[in-house]
Amino acid sequence: MYVSNPYLYEEICKSKELDELTPNAVKMLDLMIKNIIKKKRYNDPSIADDIAQTAWVDIIMYWRNFDEHKYKNAFAYYSSMIMMGMAKGWNKLYPKGLKPSDTISLDSNIHSI
Repeated sequence: MYVSNPYLYEEICKSKELDELTPNAVKMLDLMIKNIIKKKRYNDPSIADDIAQTAWVDIIMYWRNFDEHKYKNAFAYYSSMIMMGMAKGWNKLYPKGLKPSDTISLDSNIHSI
């Protein structure tokens, strides 16, 4: 499924009038998160879930900052916000210098530090 910029822009404008995300805006933003997260591979699905949740937190906090009078490309704005939120989530899980292979896996018998 594809999210079109004009439709997303329209839903964000409606959402701003209502001061809450419309159900259609939520569906489109969720689809964007799912499509962006698919571009990476994660050893553990819970990592992808955590990173997606961090992106949602950013959307919830900052979605109103989109200036519909200045910009028409809501798709690019929210794609960037999602990717930055995912990067923030990754950096929380794996602070600078720590790699996923350096972590302890609780789901298997193999533990490494």
